Formats: sequence, C-alpha cells, structure tokens
Amino acid sequence: IALVRARSKQAGVERIEKTATAIGWWSSIDVVEKEKLEVWTGDLSTPRLGLGSDQWEQLVGSVDAIIHNGAVVNWQADFETLRAANVSSTADLLSTITARNSRSKLVYVSGGIKLVDTQKNQSEVAAELSRGGTGYMQTKFLAESLVNNTAAHLAGRTSPSNGQQNRVSVVKPGVILGAGVEGAANVDDYLWRVVASAAAVNAYPSE
Repeated sequence: IALVRARSKQAGVERIEKTATAIGWWSSIDVVEKEKLEVWTGDLSTPRLGLGSDQWEQLVGSVDAIIHNGAVVNWQADFETLRAANVSSTADLLSTITARNSRSKLVYVSGGIKLVDTQKNQSEVAAELSRGGTGYMQTKFLAESLVNNTAAHLAGRTSPSNGQQNRVSVVKPGVILGAGVEGAANVDDYLWRVVASAAAVNAYPSE
C-alpha cells in the first residue's frame, strides 16, 4: 500500500510509475509484483492522512508494517506551516501502533539535523532550535522525539521474557544521492541547488 497525494487512485499509480521509471526501477519489476501495488490517495497535512474510516481501520488492524518517509521539505517555511504534514501525521501514525487491536510496526525515516544526536537531550536541542532552527528542522526533530518517546514507553511495557520492543524505530540516513550509474538525484534538493549555483557563478563556498 502506498499513500499518494493525487486526484484519484489512477493518478496516484501514474505518479509512482513516472518516478519509478525515471530512476530505473519500474522496468525491473515484473507484472505480478506491480499488481500487488495498492494506492491510497491522501494528504499528510490532513487528519488521519486524509484517509476514510474504512482505510484507517484497515491500517490499524490489518497492516503489518508502516514506513513513514513522507514530509514537506521547505527550508523557508516556518514551524506552523509544516507542523500538520511533518508532526501531526507522525502522531496519527503512532496512534495506530498504540491502539488496542493494532498489529503494525512503524519505521520512521527522520531528517533535519544529522551531525549530532538530537535525542540525547531533547530539551536542550528544543531550546537551541527555538532560537535559530528552520521550520523543517524543528518539525522533524519534534516528530522524531515523538517516535523515540513512544518507543521508550513501549520498551517500559515489555517484559524481560519478551525481549526489547521492536514495534517502533527510527532510521536517520545521511545525505541521499542518486547512484552514479543508475538512479536519479532530487535536483530540487538544497544540496544540488548549491552545486548548480556554484557551477553557474564558477565559485564555491569556502566552508
């Protein structure tokens, strides 16, 4: 199941196909695998991801695992502008994990600050970001904190005989680039905009 912001299910499938074709994945997927793809249209910035009640109940009771890799990336937008899509959507998905009849696991793909452990001292990082962080960094930090705090809560409820909790986890990759031979980079990403600007003016930042 893939959540796609689109006018219709068919438009959502076409959007996935266009992206997968551009990075060289679509042709390597056989017909049987493609037929397994189920598209749900929705929007991260709306309550319950914009899903209907039947879909939400299916998400809570029937879906085995959720990978939350969606966010609005805008380095100019403030916290309030990005909160619904980047924070509220994460809180909604966490509610499915903690629901009484839930069977899902959640993997949250984080971003924002990468050079330090933002979860070692949440209050210190929150204070620092409130003084100078971008809205994107603030919302990703808050969402990641929600996930980590939920994981800690679940770990506290796990008995020693059951081992560590494995229902909620965070993946925080470094800079994601397109492969050298196959794949494609996101040319709208800030890193490639800096590279393009440096090439255009024939200069680069000293740092």
